[in-house]
Amino acid sequence: MLKFNRTLAVMAGLATLGVANAAPTIDGTISASEYGGSPVAVQLNATQFGNCTTGLVNDGTGGSELCAMYVTADSGFLYIGITGNMETNYNKFSVFFDSIPGGQNQLVPPASEQEFGNFKNMVRNLGPFTIDNDGNPIIDPFTGVGTNDGNLGPGLKFDAGFFADFMTSTAPDTNNFYNHFMKVGAHTPGLTDDGFYLGKGDYSLTGALADGDALALGTLISLNNSNVAGVSSDQGNVGDPLTATTGIEFKIPVSVLGGNLCDLKIMAFQNGGGMDFASNQFLPSLPAGTGNLGNPRAIDLTTFAGTQHVTVLPSVSGTVNFVGSMATAPTTVNYEWLDANGAVIIPEQTTLLGAGNSFKVCGPVSGGSYGLRLKFPKHTTEMISVNTVAGAVTGQNYTLYNGDIDGDGEVGPGDFEAVVAQFGNAGEADVDADGEVGPSDFEIIVANFGIGGS
Repeated sequence: MLKFNRTLAVMAGLATLGVANAAPTIDGTISASEYGGSPVAVQLNATQFGNCTTGLVNDGTGGSELCAMYVTADSGFLYIGITGNMETNYNKFSVFFDSIPGGQNQLVPPASEQEFGNFKNMVRNLGPFTIDNDGNPIIDPFTGVGTNDGNLGPGLKFDAGFFADFMTSTAPDTNNFYNHFMKVGAHTPGLTDDGFYLGKGDYSLTGALADGDALALGTLISLNNSNVAGVSSDQGNVGDPLTATTGIEFKIPVSVLGGNLCDLKIMAFQNGGGMDFASNQFLPSLPAGTGNLGNPRAIDLTTFAGTQHVTVLPSVSGTVNFVGSMATAPTTVNYEWLDANGAVIIPEQTTLLGAGNSFKVCGPVSGGSYGLRLKFPKHTTEMISVNTVAGAVTGQNYTLYNGDIDGDGEVGPGDFEAVVAQFGNAGEADVDADGEVGPSDFEIIVANFGIGGS
């Protein structure tokens, strides 16, 4: 099993997240309501990998299509739903994740041996011979020569800013679908540090996988091939991708992705059985009118208009200035997310503070205009408007004033009266948290009197 640096998971505690909706049921039926909103990516191209019309859960005979991608998350898991079909001929469906520092912007050896070593057919090979997972030519020991590789190229290149860390692969037949998890750029001969076999699903639509590591990890995957709507196979009449409501769903533990979901980047595409022939079914979509891309080693996504990856849960970070001394420095702060109209869309949660009272929190799944309000007991609150459409927002500096004992939104007469009533005793008016309501608490109230929050 792939070993992860658990320090990353601990560090990720400084960046917390939440979503407004309940976790989706991993049953292959996908809706906007279940994922808390609109899809994060929608297909613009008719499929050139064939159009499946069987209407059967387990039979994708006829073709593959990727119609729309939905994403949500909670504190332990990432949920992805992709509507469409997957041809039941062992063609490979791949999802790449950029979730931690490092990774590869262009796929080069070494390549994971998972999924029968097919990953190497997407990594750099400038030829002329077929290579092994470490990028070395495979030479016949008897003849001293190798087999010419017909798919040469510098390696699949992603968009600028996307550095792949992990990849899932799903290969279906009519009885089962087989799932692997791979670490990009990892392979040590004799060691299993490059990924693991998640297991096989049986189209029961429960998400359960057998004979692999999925159960121990908490991973669920369901595939429902019954879609007959969505995109067509006619570029002159693409169809409506949003009419597809079934497809593949994933529940992936945060720990498997390195312990972090903030600013997570995702891209997915349909590949051939040997991971050696890319379709035109990418999410986010290739530009309208694009045909199959073929040899993955020769693909350079920077040459296509638009962005062939999506960033979800964009983060907001900054610092908190607590005005009014306390005996013990705060180690956490509370926060809630509001929509553009001021309504709470993600209820109050808590995040850890870092050095210098720094904070980082994951925002709503899709970028947009929101309000982020920070709170701390017996302090005024502050709300700052942020726009996460372009991704992470940094440098947001908050000031919270000590002394709002009654929680009415400002330091005022009610707070003064509480200090007077409790003076010389322990009580909630002990705003400096030294164990007793005394002169220093009175001084904090006087210094911050009349200040309100937002």
